[in-house]
Amino acid sequence: KEIELNNKILIPLNDSDYVGFIDTSGVFVIPATYDAATPFKEGVAVVTRNDSAWFVNKENKNVFNSFYTEAFPFISGIAPVNKNGQWFLINRQGQDIAGPFDDLSEQSEQIYTVKLNNKYGALDIYGNYILQPRFDKLGDFKNGKAYYIDNGLYGFITKSGKTFSAR
Repeated sequence: KEIELNNKILIPLNDSDYVGFIDTSGVFVIPATYDAATPFKEGVAVVTRNDSAWFVNKENKNVFNSFYTEAFPFISGIAPVNKNGQWFLINRQGQDIAGPFDDLSEQSEQIYTVKLNNKYGALDIYGNYILQPRFDKLGDFKNGKAYYIDNGLYGFITKSGKTFSAR
């Protein structure tokens, strides 16, 4: 029965003012008690209620017994979470693998943009720095490049750190 439930497709659905999860036959499997919910990704969904976010499995259990200020879905086994104003990357066991950061973007082209001590840098999908926090501003990566501002100079930078200054 547990395997059957784990393989079941669950879809978030609003019911009045709250969100729950229905199965493909339209039956609520997880009652509509949440303020918001993401679709299930990698076996868990992010749910929010009363300014708290946490991860639930398809049995509606808080899988890490933790609450966050904000959380994003898992991608490749890693998820960004905000705990009391600081951002971290956690693994599928709920353990911090990177952080704390002042700010952290959602993943774009398998890169996270981070802010630490008023400087921006970038992490790979495993939480390792590919660009140390040294930029005044760093955008999300698109088509292999991100814009940056460094000491008043504008330009683009590749994931490998090659820069192209705008003049």
